[in-house]
Amino acid sequence: MMRSLLRRALLALLLLTSLSACSTLRQSKYGIDRESAPRHIATAKADVEGKHWRRAIDRLVEVRATRRLVPEDRAQTERLLTVAVDALMERYEGEGYGSDNYNRLFELDLPPRMRATAGIRTAEKLLDEGHPVLAYKKIREVDRVLPTHSVRVLAGEVLAKIGLSLIRTRGNYYFFFSYAARGMTALEYLVVQYPLSTGCPEAYAELAAYYERKGDIDYAIERHEDLVVYHSDNPLAVVSAAKLPGLRMRRLRRDDYDRAEMLLAAREIERWLLDHPGHELEQGVRELQVDCMTRIAKNDLILARYYKRIGAPFGARMHAERALARADRSGLEATATEARSLLAKLPASDAERPTVEILPAPGEEPSEDVRP
Repeated sequence: MMRSLLRRALLALLLLTSLSACSTLRQSKYGIDRESAPRHIATAKADVEGKHWRRAIDRLVEVRATRRLVPEDRAQTERLLTVAVDALMERYEGEGYGSDNYNRLFELDLPPRMRATAGIRTAEKLLDEGHPVLAYKKIREVDRVLPTHSVRVLAGEVLAKIGLSLIRTRGNYYFFFSYAARGMTALEYLVVQYPLSTGCPEAYAELAAYYERKGDIDYAIERHEDLVVYHSDNPLAVVSAAKLPGLRMRRLRRDDYDRAEMLLAAREIERWLLDHPGHELEQGVRELQVDCMTRIAKNDLILARYYKRIGAPFGARMHAERALARADRSGLEATATEARSLLAKLPASDAERPTVEILPAPGEEPSEDVRP
């Protein structure tokens, strides 16, 4: 048993040594040192002029890795690499070239900007080839290998395309994994790592819709709020602002709790209607306003009955009058009738009755204390 283990350990050591030797050979293809570097730079320059860009890049990468290279040679190497890499990637944009061409560039020890660009272009090609999940993983790899890369505008644009494509795709891959769920992950990564990307507004909107479909109302509200706060000038923010009050009301399970949330929804509705008159969503928002006022009035009635039950008639009258005022203002006849019926059963004491504050008329700032 011990002999077998030793044999395996020896074989593993030999394999590692062999791989290391092969890696060294690959890295030293041209045998470049400080003294021979100018000659190799001249050869690479001739290759660039002859449009043999891949051959020039291979040589220049090795020159760049040479230790103690003089500043002039290093600067010329960087300039030639920039020309060759840019020209080769421009060629790869044409037909007949796939993601593997860009990926071979990414695997080279290029300057960070060039390498990051090659990696992001790899992801873009993978998306075009119908591999959005691999494309997302490539973006993550670029960020992991080059965390401070400067090609963030391009990376954000490509990542937004990937995430939006995935979250809108139905079905699964590898039988168990959802495309939409992976798209959610990609877009969440986008808004956190690339918050200035032009794709963020659409990403927030898609994330909010995704969470709403899943029933995760808290997350849906958060993403709508992010869109409204960070991208207020975007047309999608207007839609999110219209949806927010409804989502706040939707997550309320009972009308006798979370009065502050109801009042916040009412203020958001008033503000939206003032800011966007004539918008195509106006009718829906006005219908939501009626529902919101109804629920706040019901909340007042619930509190009024509670105070009546515990023998606090002034608190009961205050909330009943609030309910009546809101019902009359919103045209809620049934609620108004119920409030009047309750008020008729309560003792009147004008001298001791506290002042009632109700929601303001449209355009006024609310002043109601949200505590009952």
